[in-house]
This record gives sequence, C-alpha cells and structure tokens, in this order.
Amino acid sequence: MRKNTIEIDDDITAVMRGAVRVTFDDGGAVSVYGDVPVTLHPPTNGSGEARRPGHRMEDGTIYIGTSPDTGRAFYAAGADEPRTMTWAEAILTAVKSNAHGLTGWRLPTGPELNAMFESKDKGALRGTFNETAGSLPAAWYWSSTGFSVFDVYGQRFSDGLQSSYFKLSHSSVRLVRG
Repeated sequence: MRKNTIEIDDDITAVMRGAVRVTFDDGGAVSVYGDVPVTLHPPTNGSGEARRPGHRMEDGTIYIGTSPDTGRAFYAAGADEPRTMTWAEAILTAVKSNAHGLTGWRLPTGPELNAMFESKDKGALRGTFNETAGSLPAAWYWSSTGFSVFDVYGQRFSDGLQSSYFKLSHSSVRLVRG
C-alpha cells in the first residue's frame, strides 16, 4: 500500500493528499472530497484523441458511449456475429466469446441497443450493421431486455423500430462489454 493510500474496505480505496480525499470503488466510480477545483479530462481512444462514440479502440472494440443502464462506458464488438441465431444461442455465444482477445461479452440491453442504433452512422460503426429495410431476421438485433417469458426486445436497424421479439426466432447479434 502506498503512503497516503487507505483501503476503506474490500470495495473502496481512498487517496489522501492534504485536505483532499479521492475514493475509487470497484465499479469504477471516483469521488473527490475537499474544497479544490476538479478537472475532468475526457477518456482517450489510446492515441491521445478524446474518445467519442464510434471510435475504434486499440483492442479493436468500438466505443459506443455511456451505458444508459449502468452509467459506465460500454463497447461493441467490431462486427456482428457471423450468422443470425435464436436468443438462447446469442446468450451462449456471448458467454463463450473472446472477441478481440477479451472476455465478458454480453447482449446489449434495450436502451444500449438503441444507443448503438443512434451511433451507427458514426466512425467505425458506419456500415457495420445490417440495415436492409424489411429484412427479417438479419436487420433485427437481439437485446437482453425481457418482455415476457417468450419474448425479449429487439431493434430493427433499418429504421430504429423497437419491438418484442419471439426468443425462438433468429436475429442478428452484436456483442457488447462494459
């Protein structure tokens, strides 16, 4: 443990410098306590540029932005999975995936899927989604957000329509992490 670093509990570490305390929790949250100015610098894409939705990261993932569900940064795989699949197959694919040499992949939530739709024309995301108008099942993407025992929310990338989608149907899959 470094001088001026205090482990508060298993999940929170604090750094003290004078009358300022900065805490870091395992979820990535940072809190600053003290009467001092704080400057928040935007995260970068690894090349020193400010990270913006659609930037391809050095590991090949694509930065989408801040998750509307978790409030943390989230990233998409650089491409769709190679085939359409049922929802259960999509979940299993996410669990087993090591895309870009990384683990921890999952299906996006409904709001995250919509954030991806809204970012699809930016940077490295441009042209990477199936947007064929009316194409079923390829232009539809799975989310992890349940609607009922038999359905989950999906989104069509040709026009952004969100709807419940039968889990045994086939749909496109774009995995996310974060």
